[in-house]
Amino acid sequence: MKKVLLLFVCVFVMASAEAQVYIGGGVSAWIEDRNGTETTTLEFLPEIGFFVGKRWAIGGVLGYSQKLVDGTKTFDSYEFAPYARFTFYSNELVRLFIDGTFSVYSSETGSSNRVETYSLGLKPGLALDLSEKISLFAKFGFFGFRQYDDNHTGLGFNLNGNNLSLGMYYTF
Repeated sequence: MKKVLLLFVCVFVMASAEAQVYIGGGVSAWIEDRNGTETTTLEFLPEIGFFVGKRWAIGGVLGYSQKLVDGTKTFDSYEFAPYARFTFYSNELVRLFIDGTFSVYSSETGSSNRVETYSLGLKPGLALDLSEKISLFAKFGFFGFRQYDDNHTGLGFNLNGNNLSLGMYYTF
């Protein structure tokens, strides 16, 4: 067991010796008034990762979202989404990538109804390098599998405007 742990530590140290760490993520706030009912949705998605080569990166998102209807909280959700990112095209300005991700969502609706959702799939995206340190990114769509509860699963792809995520990265 000690040899396996030592091997893992050595591989991690060698991989991170040339790695560049990036932090960033996205935030959103949406206020909607429909027929006198005001709905506010807030989302905070911090992200951290590091490049382990020119084409590969590993990272994760820890997210939180909340929905308020007329000032009363009706929805809380926490997200944990580690990923492995492969950049399949890059030039001086643009990088096209795909994230292989496993996501876990824990949501609470109403008084205490907790729902666990799992997904496994691919998320395509692009990054626009504004400088050596600053990048804007967009992730759009999902190809894969989702399990919403014991009786509700989904499989396929979703490429619509409601599935667009924008944000920024700072690379150390």
